[in-house]
Amino acid sequence: MATTAGRLADRRHHRPRPRTGRYGDVTPHAEFGCDVWWGSTDLLRPHHLDLLDETERARYAGYRRGDDRDRFVLGVVLLRTAAAAVLDATPREVRIDRACRQCGQPHGKPRIPGYRLHVSVSHSSRVAAVVVTRVGPVGIDVERVTSIEYQRMLRYICPDREARWVHSTEDFFRCWTRKESVVKATGDGLAALRAVTLTPPDAPPRLLAYAGRPRIAATITDLTPPAGYRAALTVLTDRPLPVRERLATDLVASSDASARSSAYEGRQP
Repeated sequence: MATTAGRLADRRHHRPRPRTGRYGDVTPHAEFGCDVWWGSTDLLRPHHLDLLDETERARYAGYRRGDDRDRFVLGVVLLRTAAAAVLDATPREVRIDRACRQCGQPHGKPRIPGYRLHVSVSHSSRVAAVVVTRVGPVGIDVERVTSIEYQRMLRYICPDREARWVHSTEDFFRCWTRKESVVKATGDGLAALRAVTLTPPDAPPRLLAYAGRPRIAATITDLTPPAGYRAALTVLTDRPLPVRERLATDLVASSDASARSSAYEGRQP
């Protein structure tokens, strides 16, 4: 009987064909575009803790607030089930590597080792989103729009030229999510936000310059999150690509129904 590792290794070397799998028709977009899945902490069930590996359980235990634990579990469940859908695997078969390239700790850009599959995850308040694609490195960011003194924060994320284009809280969060999606795609992190220069918030998103990366190509897309949120994704490619956004209700409900545990201590909605 073939082992799990053997079955996944066989899939690794074959280009997937358009198909309808256990989670629906996912391959065409992940192969040539992006699949974005939206979920909220309302989807969490006690057995979802069983989908966390040992490292993820340690991170989970380190969160003091129930809201933080819930967001983390939701991100893990969405990421593992979305990747499993594209690989035609079960969520338990999907290994996620989050090793930071600076310090080696498990809080870096997520990767699916051994596969040409790029992923990113983001969460804010009760909402999370994941994106999966085979096109190239990808980053996604979602933020809840709140009343903040955004003028004080502009100097940390925008050169003076860009700061003059931001006139409202909505502008600020549109600019922030676009920029963070770019630096998540590159893996450079928030420290690189000021290195990124984009078109004005009221214009279609486009990368104008990236200090230190003169030849970088990026396609940025504004997403359609739930009301009260802003979101964007970036793929490191110079060509337009289709983006499909879907609710993760069925995806999460189908995630390894055999996983059952009463150990999940996250705060239930």
